Amino acid sequence: IEGFGWHWVLLLVINLTAVFISGSKAAFLGVVLISLLLLLVKRKNLIPFLIIFVILALLIPNPIKSMVNYSLKSDPYALDRIHIWNMCLKIFKSNLFTGVGLDNFAEVTPRYNFKQTRGPANYFKIPRQAHNDYLKLITETGILGLIFLLTGLFFLVRKFFSPPFVSVTKVILLYLLFQAFLFDILFHSVFFFIFLFLLKNLFSENLDFKSIGKELKVMNVGFLILVFVTGYFFPYLSNRLNHRAVAEKDALGALNKLQLSYRLNPLEPRIHILKAGIFRDLFKSTRNLDYFNQALQSARRAQQLNRYDKEACLLESELYYEVLTKIFKYSALAEEITRPLNRLEIFHPFDPFIKLRKAEIFLEFGRKELAKQEGLKALELEPEFVGALY
Repeated sequence: IEGFGWHWVLLLVINLTAVFISGSKAAFLGVVLISLLLLLVKRKNLIPFLIIFVILALLIPNPIKSMVNYSLKSDPYALDRIHIWNMCLKIFKSNLFTGVGLDNFAEVTPRYNFKQTRGPANYFKIPRQAHNDYLKLITETGILGLIFLLTGLFFLVRKFFSPPFVSVTKVILLYLLFQAFLFDILFHSVFFFIFLFLLKNLFSENLDFKSIGKELKVMNVGFLILVFVTGYFFPYLSNRLNHRAVAEKDALGALNKLQLSYRLNPLEPRIHILKAGIFRDLFKSTRNLDYFNQALQSARRAQQLNRYDKEACLLESELYYEVLTKIFKYSALAEEITRPLNRLEIFHPFDPFIKLRKAEIFLEFGRKELAKQEGLKALELEPEFVGALY
C-alpha cells in the first residue's frame, strides 16, 4: 500500500469486499496469490499477515468460507475443473487447424463430456464454460489462436520484466491474467475493455499517437453504429418477436412474427425451430402434407445453421414418426425415424435418452433385438437409468 494514495487503499477495500460478497473461490485465490507475489517482490516481512488473513477468512463465518465448505462437502463437481481442462485439450486436438468456431464451446462439449463419479448420474452435467480463457481461445480458434496467444504472452512477459518492475498497471494485469487461468473473465465485455485499457497504459510509453482525420472519425462512428445495430439491437428485437410468437395463439400471426424476426436475424436457428413446431402442429390437426414438408424444411434449416442443435434433430425424428406411423407404412419405417437420431448421437454420444428413444421406436415396430441393443447402450452409460431397464 505504501507509495499509493488513499484512493488506492479505498479501491483495494472495495475490491476485497466485492470478492467476499460474491463468494467466488477463484477470485479469492487470485487476490491471495497476486498479493503473495507482490509481497515476495517488495515486502516479504508482510507475508505472515497475509497468511493470518487467509486463515481468518477460512475460520470466521463469511461467504468465502461457506462456498469452500460447500465445495469440499457437498458439491460433486468441485474438482471438475481439471477434467474440463483435459476435455478442452481433446477438443483442441480434434479441431487443431480451425477450432470449433467463436462462441461454440458450449455447443461441442456434449461430444467430449467426461464421466462424473460424484454426481447424480455419470454424464449428468455438461460443461458450458472452459473455466480458463486461454483454453477457451485455442479450442475455438485452433492453431492460429495458439500462435496469437503465445505471441501476446511473449510481449507481455518482456514488458513485465522491464523497469519499473512494479506498477499499478502491471499488478492489475497480472491479476486479470491469473484469474483467466481459473475461469472465464477476459472475454466478458467489461473486463475485456478494462484489459485493453491496461494494455494501452502498459505499452503507451513506446507508442506515438496521432489524431485521425474527420473522414476516418465519421467512418469509425458509422462502423460502431453498424456493429451495435446488427450485432445487438436487431438480435434483441428478433428475440422479443420470438417470445411474442410463442405466446401468439393464432398460427398465422405467429408465423408472421417469426418471418419478421428472421429478417432481423437470419442466422438464428431458434427461429426455424419455432416455425417447425408451428407447422408440425398444423400438420397434426389437418394431416396436410404441405405442412409436414414445411416443418421438415424448417427443422433441417435449423440444423444447417447449427449442426449441434439437439432440439432440431429430435423434432425432425418426431415429424417422421408422426407422418410415417399414421399415414405411410413400409418395412424401413424405423430406420427413417431413427436416422436423425443417429446424426444427433455423433454430437451427443453420452446422452442415454437418445438411445432410449431409439429403443422405443424399434420396440414399437417389432425390432426387439435392435431395441435391446439400444437399451443396453443406455444402461452402459447410466447403469441406474430406470427407463432403459424396461
